[in-house]
Amino acid sequence: MRCPVTRSGTAGIALATVIAASAVVIAAWWKSGSPADGLSPVFLGFGLWSVTAALAALAWLRSPRGVLEWDGAQWWWTPAGTALPVACQKPPTVHLDFQRFLLVSVFPEGRRTWLALEKRQAPQRWSAFRRAVYSPARPPGSSAAARSQSGTPSD
Repeated sequence: MRCPVTRSGTAGIALATVIAASAVVIAAWWKSGSPADGLSPVFLGFGLWSVTAALAALAWLRSPRGVLEWDGAQWWWTPAGTALPVACQKPPTVHLDFQRFLLVSVFPEGRRTWLALEKRQAPQRWSAFRRAVYSPARPPGSSAAARSQSGTPSD
């Protein structure tokens, strides 16, 4: 089960909306009458807004791309531009679920990687992929795996 991961248009639109809304708030603050001194709180607020908006946009532009894959026993992350997948140390953790959009984190190579997954990235396999993300992984040799191989129920 594979899900390609690209830069999320949904996350980009949400980010642009938050940046624009916060700019309107700062503009309204400025219009409401700021102090006349040189370092007014409005200008400091605008400076802080500028830096955080730029950092957020940069983070979105550098968002991870690649392929997240479930082979039935292990989750794998293959970053764009690399040929070899990296085993994830644990299953993806779902942080946001809007049915057509998932924000998950995975731990390849010991560090958290945030992935924005969208239905448009794998529309035919989306339902199955979501089930895999939420299903607990069964390690090889578990009673469920042994039961499916032997064909007999276990106690």
